[in-house]
Amino acid sequence: MTFQFGAGTSAANAAALAGSGLGANGPFLQQVMNVTTLNSNYSVGPADRDNLLNWSGGAGTITMPTAFSSGTNYYIQVRNSGTGTLTINPTSPDLINGGSSLSMNVSDSCFLVTDGTGWWTIGLGTVNTNIFNFQVVSLTGQSGTFVLPSNVQNKVAYRFTGSLAGNTNIQVPSTVQQYWVDNETTGGTLGIGTAAQISGAGQITLTAGARFILYCDGTNVVNASTAGIAVPIAVNQGGTGATTASAALTNLGGTSVGVAVFTATNAAAAQNALGILSNSDSVVWGLLF
Repeated sequence: MTFQFGAGTSAANAAALAGSGLGANGPFLQQVMNVTTLNSNYSVGPADRDNLLNWSGGAGTITMPTAFSSGTNYYIQVRNSGTGTLTINPTSPDLINGGSSLSMNVSDSCFLVTDGTGWWTIGLGTVNTNIFNFQVVSLTGQSGTFVLPSNVQNKVAYRFTGSLAGNTNIQVPSTVQQYWVDNETTGGTLGIGTAAQISGAGQITLTAGARFILYCDGTNVVNASTAGIAVPIAVNQGGTGATTASAALTNLGGTSVGVAVFTATNAAAAQNALGILSNSDSVVWGLLF
């Protein structure tokens, strides 16, 4: 029996070695990043390693596997290209960035990496609160529901202009966002709300020519200003303290005689309030006496 040692050669088969995140390029291995587009809730698995999960739906949830089972070298990429908040949920008791979940607004993207005990993000965009931006949106010819285009979302101040073809509602994403709105449209009523609000006729009505400060709490668009003017306004605050003209005159120092004269509809009524005889009454009295 004959044995031969060390005289042979071996060659790696790249195709056989390829797997999640790796592909064969001839005899070589190369990194690959597959894109999976999702529009319904999804649970991440081993085959998603190094893949990009591109969310295209409304509000939804992606659930991560346990950090321990994934191992210290596991990672994926996630982008929210949809129209609502995307929630990333780790499997309990794992945490993500030290929290129980992660909310990704529209256009957010990040790497999700595990150290074997929890999940961490790399490159997650955050809102810079000291930036105030402004967007003009023409609604000329619009009616019904107008879905705010993705390229003009996530602004702060909006001016809506143009002649509407009919009553119009602006549909905004169900994500946390503030809206400073200037309604300069004509031709119909204008409202703003999330899809759920509009379908339930719960949108905010925007008065023509008026400005509003609103915000979305992730579910509904809400009027940020809840304070109103209490009426009647007190005299010491520049008001009259009354809701009728006669009461206002009295509150401002008018006497009963002065108020009666001020509110008299003609000269005879004013003379009567002052106790003065009219010309016709004087003639009568002169004939009698």
